[in-house]
Amino acid sequence: MRKKSLLILSILLTVAIMVSGCGASNVGGSVKSPTDGSTNQKTNESVTNAPKGDDELDKNVRILLGYNVSLDNMPAGESINNNFLYDYVKEKTGFNPTYELLPSEGGEQKISIIIASGDTPDIIECFDRGVFNRFAQSGALLPLDDILNEYGSELLKFDKEAYQACKIDGSIMALPQPAERYGTWGVAVREDILKESGIKELKTRDDYVNFFRYAKEEKGMFGLTGWGKDLEGVFAFPGITSGFGLGSVLLEKEDGNYEWSYISDNAKEYIVWMKHIFDEGLLDPDFPVFTGLEVRERLSSENAAAGTLNYWDLKTVDDNMDKVGKKGVFQFAHPMVDDNGNFTVKYKGGPVRLYNLVPAVAKNPEGAIAFYNAMVSNPEIVKTLAFGFEDVHYTVNNGNIEATERAVEVNPYTPYLMIGHTTFEDRQKVKGFWDYYEPLVAMTNVWDYFDMMPPVAEVSDNYNELRDYAAENAVKFILGVRPIDEWDQYVKEFNSMGGQAAIDAINASK
Repeated sequence: MRKKSLLILSILLTVAIMVSGCGASNVGGSVKSPTDGSTNQKTNESVTNAPKGDDELDKNVRILLGYNVSLDNMPAGESINNNFLYDYVKEKTGFNPTYELLPSEGGEQKISIIIASGDTPDIIECFDRGVFNRFAQSGALLPLDDILNEYGSELLKFDKEAYQACKIDGSIMALPQPAERYGTWGVAVREDILKESGIKELKTRDDYVNFFRYAKEEKGMFGLTGWGKDLEGVFAFPGITSGFGLGSVLLEKEDGNYEWSYISDNAKEYIVWMKHIFDEGLLDPDFPVFTGLEVRERLSSENAAAGTLNYWDLKTVDDNMDKVGKKGVFQFAHPMVDDNGNFTVKYKGGPVRLYNLVPAVAKNPEGAIAFYNAMVSNPEIVKTLAFGFEDVHYTVNNGNIEATERAVEVNPYTPYLMIGHTTFEDRQKVKGFWDYYEPLVAMTNVWDYFDMMPPVAEVSDNYNELRDYAAENAVKFILGVRPIDEWDQYVKEFNSMGGQAAIDAINASK
């Protein structure tokens, strides 16, 4: 793999497995209207051509979905196994899936318990690469090469890099959902307040600090809030970390070897700077416990002038501000630059968005693979899962897909989308996200070697613990709970927990 000459870092906090809840329904018959029976959806596409041996397959498939916040927004009376898209999938594939949902936290432990019990789903969604590696190397997962060859002809057309990332000792140990390669995060800033401050553009550290001070002193707001819990924690401030050479988990040194960003001089410099703005009252003190929900609320209530958000959350904030006549006041700012005018903001990740695990003791792995193959074999199914029903949730004008007012009805069910034949751009436009996403394109410039490197046992065994330890201590340093003069001691602790052995193994494996 081609190495990057840029220094790259992002310290991930609890990249919690996104897991979701369960229910069952024997809904059958024709595809129903999503809400009121007045749809004009097109249902004349035929059931997908069956893979080899389809007549003998067990069509009852259990799938454990990773947690997705959209699932919390299902209308009253509906569930993951009782809604209009579930009915549609059953009818068009001929399969009878039962979706189960795990909680938003404690996913890895729950999955371990389920696998150990022997009563496992046929597919388990896993967003955490380290968790996938551990399960695969422990013998808990089923090699998929033979099953994919027999039942997954369409699935095997996925990105070759994605499959390579799912191989352990030459065998495919997970069905990948290939990632869209894009940036997702930035610093959303109140443009009206920025204009009032007289600061032309936010780029340098001084620009950002002066803006935060203006917001505090003149508007009574926190200068900066952010998402410090559940996902990437204190290091999930892309657009801020960008000014410290921090864009990915690993930094490439001058000798071509890598070091952990968590314990680098860059990280220390960033943490010291964050402590300064915290001590000055410019940084929201609640950021360590905030999720995207709290950040949205803080910005929407006009209690913070800037905050780190992904683009879909910014749309929610914008919709909230529209209610008070201030639509468009939040815009993504230019990432902070370093002393040389450079910045580092990483793309979303490596080639895999999530790993679909098949437990070694799964009762119907063939049926599960055949079911997913059926979904991706029919572009109309994928299109419907992405956009809903034509002339109900979207229209097509001059070849362009345009959302209707009812497009929001589809949003709770987007976790059904295994992989799309639809384009990323189309999906974002239909969901109303494109205008919020597009500014991030020019602000993303770093690939993370860590997300794409082959599995390394020393890393798989310890990574989550190392990541969480780094995140925990970063917060302590910023809040002053741990003095910064204990940095060297923290580095020793990190290395003794397996950090040194892991980085040595990474460098040896290049």
